[in-house]
Amino acid sequence: MESEVFFSLGIDELFKNDNPTQAIYLFSKFIEKYPNSFYAYYYRGLAYAENRNYYKAFLDFCKAITINPLEPSLYYARLLAYSKFISSISNIHNIIHNNTHNKILTK
Repeated sequence: MESEVFFSLGIDELFKNDNPTQAIYLFSKFIEKYPNSFYAYYYRGLAYAENRNYYKAFLDFCKAITINPLEPSLYYARLLAYSKFISSISNIHNIIHNNTHNKILTK
C-alpha cells in the first residue's frame, strides 16, 4: 500500500468510521514515511484525544508545533489536550484520596 493512502484512510477512520484506534495506526504508518508532516501528527493527536489518551495527544501536538510553529490551531489543540490530561490526573488523585480517606474513617 502506498504511504500516502495511509493518511487518507486515517482521516476516514477518524471522522467517518469513528475508529480512532485504527486511525492512530494509519497515521503512525504515514509518519514512518513522512516524519515531518505536521498534519499527520495533528490528526494522530486528535485520534489519541478521541481515545482519551490526552498525554499522547499532547505529545503529538507538541511535535506538530516543532515542525510548523506558525500554525495557530496546533497551539489550541495542545492547550486542550494538556487541560484534559491535567483534569484526568486530578480526577484520579481525587478518587485515590477519597478511597484512602474512606478506609481511614472505617477503621
